[in-house]
Order: sequence, then C-alpha cells, then structure tokens
Amino acid sequence: MADSPVRVSGIIRYIRNTVEPVVTRCILLGIFLLGLAAQIFNPIGDALQGSAFTAGALLSLVAYVLYDAIKDLADDPRGGQASTRFANPTSRADLIKESETGRAVDVRFLGYTGESIFDLMRGTLMRLYDSPGRVQSVTFRMLTPDLSNPMKIPSKLNSGETLSDDPEFRRYAEAKTEDYASHLLLFARRLRDRTQVQVSLQFRIYPGIPAFQVCLIGDNAAFFAFYDIARKTEFPYGRPDRILLDPLLSRGGRAGWDIRDGTQKSEHMVKECSDFFESLWKISDDAPWGEASNAP
Repeated sequence: MADSPVRVSGIIRYIRNTVEPVVTRCILLGIFLLGLAAQIFNPIGDALQGSAFTAGALLSLVAYVLYDAIKDLADDPRGGQASTRFANPTSRADLIKESETGRAVDVRFLGYTGESIFDLMRGTLMRLYDSPGRVQSVTFRMLTPDLSNPMKIPSKLNSGETLSDDPEFRRYAEAKTEDYASHLLLFARRLRDRTQVQVSLQFRIYPGIPAFQVCLIGDNAAFFAFYDIARKTEFPYGRPDRILLDPLLSRGGRAGWDIRDGTQKSEHMVKECSDFFESLWKISDDAPWGEASNAP
C-alpha cells in the first residue's frame, strides 16, 4: 500500500507528459478548424452564430501556437531558468521507485558491503514481482572491495594506534556482501520466472579500500558520499575483544545530481560519476557469488 502513491504519481506524470499535450493540441486545433468551417459552410456558421465562434477559433489558433512554445520551453530548461527540482537532491529510493514507472530500471552501485542499496533493490524486485507494470528490464551492477586479501581498511587498531589486517573481520564483511547478493539473486530468479521482465544482476570486486560510495540511477542521476574510514567499532559486536576501523557512510559530504535539473554542473557530474564507475568496472574481477543472468 505504501507504494501506491508512488505508482499513482508515476502514472499521472506519464499522462501529463504524453497524453495531455496531444489532447490539448487536438482540442485547440479542433476549435480552430470548426471555426474555419463555420466561415465556409453557412449551415455550420448559422448553427454556431458565426462571428462569436470565429473569434474564439482565432484565439484557439493563437493558444495552440503559444502552447507549443511554452511546452518546448518547459521541456528544455536550458532555454529558460534552470529547474530547481534537484537543488536539494531527491533520495535514491524515490528515484529508483520513479524509474519503476518506466520501461527500464538501471542501477549501478559502488560501495563497501552493499548494505545501503540492498533494501532498495530488494523492494524494487518484490514490487515488480507483484506488479511489473510497463517495466521490461531490470539491470543492477554492484562494485565492492576485494576483501579476500590483507587490507589496511577495514583493519584492527592496535595499541599505539598502529593498524594490522584482521582476516576474521574481512571474512565477516565479505559474507555480508555475499548474503545480500544471494538474496537479490533469489528475488531476481523469481521475477524472471513469473514475468516477462529481463533481469540482469552482476557483481564485481575492485582493488582498493572503501573510501566513498557512488550510486547511479539510469543515465540521469548520480549520488556521491564519503565513508568515515577512521570510524572505530568493536568486534565481535557487543564483546570488545578488539577495536576495528570499519568504514561507515559519513553524515556530511553527500551530494546528488540529476541532468533533468538542467544545469551544466549536474550534467557534468553525472557523466563523471558514470565514466568513473565504468572504468573501475572494466578493471575489476567478477565476484565469486555470480550473476543472475547466468543463474540456472
């Protein structure tokens, strides 16, 4: 039920962007043509009281031309004042749900364990399982650090503030990512088996520490945030046998851009984030937990 307003708003937005312009143009043009016919054919003119309706017909033609001009201006923010829709960026959850009203859901994520994107993508797959709507394809690609080798971050904090690798914790963090991925793969298989939606989930591991997070929704929006890499935590949790540096998404340093904002900065930053993701994707290895498109 909570998703109903989002679905309804998506339908309304679709109608306003596609059906409304056509209907409006047809009505305005129809009034003009009817007025023109009233001038040529006397019976029609007598029925419509000629001069009054003819004046309305001429106004409708002006309205038709003005409507086209205003619609074109509204569709091209660069032609006027830039939209402020994303001055305060819409959340990732809202944009992903918005994409579910279209034909394709495309999400790319670069992060630590994938915990922050897991619930969002699980929600998408579950909603589409119940009601796929117009969606024809779902594509999700995730990049997480390679935790199979010794690392400085995450790591164990020793006395004297020195750092050392913690294999047990690395295995624990890696298992979380694998668990998230396996759940998404399960939901993806169910969605493919029940509907005609094409689903592709791919996971790769990149060399390096989890220093920041990038999330892209289609080719329109990008979100960026730093991790607090000096964040201290206990492990095992609740039993402080040792202190770790375990990254957590920082409360500050978050930013989002959407090209529909109509600004050059938004277009530039979305492209930069996308290019960086694709470059890192190319040099990363396939994760051992596989991908949905190759799953039996």
